[in-house]
Amino acid sequence: MTPLAYWYYAVWIILIMMAIALPWILYYKKLHVFDVFWGINIAVGIIALSVYASVRPLIELAIPLLLIAAWGARLSLFLLYTRILPSHSDRRYQALSKNAFYSTILKQGLIQGALQTGLIMTGFPLIVTAPVLPVVWVGGILVSAIALVLESLADWQLHQHKQTHTGLCQTGLWRYSRHPNYFFEWVFWMGIGSLYIPHSSALVALVGPTTLFIVMYFITGPYTERLSAAKHGKSFELLCQSTPYFFPRRPKNRAN
Repeated sequence: MTPLAYWYYAVWIILIMMAIALPWILYYKKLHVFDVFWGINIAVGIIALSVYASVRPLIELAIPLLLIAAWGARLSLFLLYTRILPSHSDRRYQALSKNAFYSTILKQGLIQGALQTGLIMTGFPLIVTAPVLPVVWVGGILVSAIALVLESLADWQLHQHKQTHTGLCQTGLWRYSRHPNYFFEWVFWMGIGSLYIPHSSALVALVGPTTLFIVMYFITGPYTERLSAAKHGKSFELLCQSTPYFFPRRPKNRAN
């Protein structure tokens, strides 16, 4: 299967999954139902195409597919538990849909559908006869596994913080980055995308993580920060002075 054919099937999978998500968005009247389907859609897309089109024995793909399934299930269940079932309002989507709920559904569906299709392309090397360099493959699996654990930890730390605090989270992984969950999600997909380096199919696989980085670093991250600045004011300014934006490092001017 060519990359174009793989992309074509990925588009159809996302269209079907978006059609499944739409009634739930309308039922809950919450645009962040899109986020619940983010993990489901991407995992279903990669796993379905691997089962349908891979020329490799599925046992050979078991570890990366299990990692992707774990990533999708963990993220979707976490968001369902913390954002949809409780009476939770997402400030990002509230600002976007103040006066145009239905048109925002269409816009978000198109944007998220395009991004999800791009990340499904990360699974393209799983279906071709790309040679494997054991060191690179094991390294990619380890990077993705560690990133999955740390992304999960970052999400849980923020959730726990919000249960008892109204201010900014500055503990745990949030002490080293203002967006550790974004960072480790990007690292997870870089690990998956790098499994078959230096085969040419890895170039296709890395399109998704590269696009994800651009969106998180230059669009989603800054938009979230504008909302935080509006809500927290001086506290957020002080956080920006001490805690790095995206790539984790030791914070400035704090006792370590």
